Amino acid sequence: MIILEVANFVPDFWTTLYTYIKKEVIFGSFCYYLFLAFLYLLPLYGRITLPSEEWRTPILDVTIINITYSINYEIAYIYEVLSVSLVSSTVCFTNVLITAILIDMSVQFRLFENYIRNSFSQLVSILPLFDTKAFQAYFEVIVVSVSQFIMSYYGTQLSIASQSISDTCYELNFVGTDVRFQKGLLMIMRRSSKPLFITVGGFAVLSINVFVMIIRSSYSYLMVLRNTNTSG
Repeated sequence: MIILEVANFVPDFWTTLYTYIKKEVIFGSFCYYLFLAFLYLLPLYGRITLPSEEWRTPILDVTIINITYSINYEIAYIYEVLSVSLVSSTVCFTNVLITAILIDMSVQFRLFENYIRNSFSQLVSILPLFDTKAFQAYFEVIVVSVSQFIMSYYGTQLSIASQSISDTCYELNFVGTDVRFQKGLLMIMRRSSKPLFITVGGFAVLSINVFVMIIRSSYSYLMVLRNTNTSG
């Protein structure tokens, strides 16, 4: 398990930024509800000071009932206040929650990025870069990785190229041509709809996904050896 709380890992800047953005989100929500309260109070003030013909509800005009009468206006007013408050609160809190989650994820990635940078700097300072055995090990790792990537890349390109034949046949202007030609074209499209691929040992398709799986497995095996050597 990676522990981020180490001495050389100082996330003061991103922690401060995270706190600042949270305060800004809370302040924005407060301003929103303040504006909503202003929308509610403005027609209420008009209800008290204006004649009944000029009464207006907070958001939309109500046409179902006649709001020029006192009890009808209060019913329409309360209905709009409750419905708009409920809907707007749901939308507002949902947006705030999504924004807070995105902010938290962004900051966590920044913190992890800082940790990786510091850890890599330590490893580079420790590794014997100019040692003959170390250089040989680096060279072997790079050569094997590049060769595996090239094979995996062109395995993926083979599948894409074989499947693109069907798309090419479909884009041809075959309308009005001979029926036998159309049948032959349809047969080619059916056979090329399934991509051609090369399997590795009969259990995996040679593609970029296999290369990623090899890298992940190698890293996992390296971590197992590292933990074994550390615990031993």
